[in-house]
Amino acid sequence: MQEWVRDKTLSGLYKRIRDTGDVWVVKARQKGGNPISCTIGKTSLFTAQQARQKAKVILAMLAEGVNPNQLHQQKKQVEKARALTLGKAIEQYSKIASWKAKTRSDAISTLNRRFGDWLQRPLASITKEECQARFIKIKEDVRALKVRRDARRKRQ
Repeated sequence: MQEWVRDKTLSGLYKRIRDTGDVWVVKARQKGGNPISCTIGKTSLFTAQQARQKAKVILAMLAEGVNPNQLHQQKKQVEKARALTLGKAIEQYSKIASWKAKTRSDAISTLNRRFGDWLQRPLASITKEECQARFIKIKEDVRALKVRRDARRKRQ
């Protein structure tokens, strides 16, 4: 069971009393939208004064038509996307791509050989310049391999 206690100083700020612990909550209507509630945090972590300061920021966002809950969700999605590593992206793509087993193993083997040092890096951290430099290096390696192979064939 929960109980809502209105803050005496700031309209829209409430203390939600629950069995699991008390939290500060802002309840207000977004400009041109429906009423929403936005949790600030546990009362053990925020004093009433700190909760009022955060509530003022949240209420200002709501007055501008910005939903802080949606903003928070978007930030979490961006962080999740930034945490996606090259290795995980390759793994996920190889599962959804309609490759035959041999194609899948060849592709993963090549990517591990050519980009093994990048597999643990987040995709967002890999720059265009690094990709271009790696492309040039791979191109040079392949050219050198062909030259060695041709020289070996001439000797035979």
